[in-house]
Amino acid sequence: MKKFKNIFTFIIAAVLSLNSFNFVHASVAIEDLKKQEITEVTEYLKDLGPVALEFKEQKMVYFIPLSTGGTATYTIEMRKLPSAQTVMEAKVGRWNIDTSFSIPVNGSIKASAVLNVTYVPNMSSSGLDCPKFTVSSPSISVTPPQGAKLLSSSCSVKEVQTNHEYHYDGYSSLDFLGLTINHYPHVTYACLGNSGTNRNKLLVDSYWK
Repeated sequence: MKKFKNIFTFIIAAVLSLNSFNFVHASVAIEDLKKQEITEVTEYLKDLGPVALEFKEQKMVYFIPLSTGGTATYTIEMRKLPSAQTVMEAKVGRWNIDTSFSIPVNGSIKASAVLNVTYVPNMSSSGLDCPKFTVSSPSISVTPPQGAKLLSSSCSVKEVQTNHEYHYDGYSSLDFLGLTINHYPHVTYACLGNSGTNRNKLLVDSYWK
């Protein structure tokens, strides 16, 4: 009887060990897949460079094919916020700007902020006369991939050059099969030159690591 009990104990231990082995390898495979997708999206955004946006309501969507077989999306959306004041210049005022990353294995993150555009030069002004704006009210919205849960998230906006350049920095931490996965969305909003195709436009540059 003792012999059968020892055999049974050995079988249970072997099954648990095999399950643990498979779990570890599955976790490592998923972590590698997440890193691969982030790397490919980062390279795409680097090649894309800053996107020049007019101060008008719009939505731009970029589809990014991945070597993993999936497709990531990068979306920028601007919406004019209602105001009690009458503004003669349609470009001046408060705008909501969303920058979203959606990546199959990594889930999605939306980085949002409010642009308060206070000045847009006329078309006859010099190239040194740039639009003026500030950025406030940063927020972050995280949708974890299936099987993951959100542990924490945060975001902030830093003024780099008054009225002309601001940086959004976000953070999210996910638990996926016992692994902690951290993501850091970053967005630059800038009006640093005002000539050619970038005249009176906001430059938005993003990456997610």
